[in-house]
Amino acid sequence: MGIRGGTVYHRVDDENNRIINITQEDHVFYNGIAIRSVVEEGGRIYINTFGEGVNRPQSELLPNRVSWALNYATAGPGFHSLDHNIHLDVLSRSRDGLAVLARERQMMEVGRRR
Repeated sequence: MGIRGGTVYHRVDDENNRIINITQEDHVFYNGIAIRSVVEEGGRIYINTFGEGVNRPQSELLPNRVSWALNYATAGPGFHSLDHNIHLDVLSRSRDGLAVLARERQMMEVGRRR
């Protein structure tokens, strides 16, 4: 679960398998954009993320370096759970994908027993 930073407009681009996130004026990192694309290569699913913005929070109390560090530190964890949900959704659509999910569950169980 990510940190709630404000409103983000989401545009789904089904044709290109991507979502475009645009921060709104009440967002801590307003005037930023993140484009997240689902890519399949060699039977594996990847999420490519491209983002840019002014990296300037609404609060003047945060200097640019602190703002950048906060954005950098929260982006990964914020997107991790979303990526996991995409992974599950894509794999659950086919018999082969369901087999991959079953193997992943087995590996997790083995890891927990150790």
